[in-house]
Amino acid sequence: MFKNIFSLCVLSLMLFMVLFLPVSCTRVNAPPSSIGATSPKPADNTLDGEITEIQSDGTILVLQENGRAIYVEPLANTKIIRNAKPAKAGELKVGDAVWVRYMSDFLPDYRKALEIQATGKD
Repeated sequence: MFKNIFSLCVLSLMLFMVLFLPVSCTRVNAPPSSIGATSPKPADNTLDGEITEIQSDGTILVLQENGRAIYVEPLANTKIIRNAKPAKAGELKVGDAVWVRYMSDFLPDYRKALEIQATGKD
């Protein structure tokens, strides 16, 4: 008698596993619709504005559109482009529109530049 009950339990357990386990394991939720629709964020370690002052040590003062002034120090290996041509730090001029990519681990109002792109009148 126990053998029949045991066989019946094992058989019903196997039937349950065959019918319901694959359904619950293979169910995949659809990804949220916002994943494919997101646009890339602009880099946090960039700024743009206008050069308002160039100090004797080469540090430039960049005035952003929001009115905030940031000191930017070009390093020896800073890539500088002015009017779509490679340039040196001494070729930057007051009034140039400038875009700067800087090191992200520095003071809030003082940046060390990795790349500077400037446009202005010659």
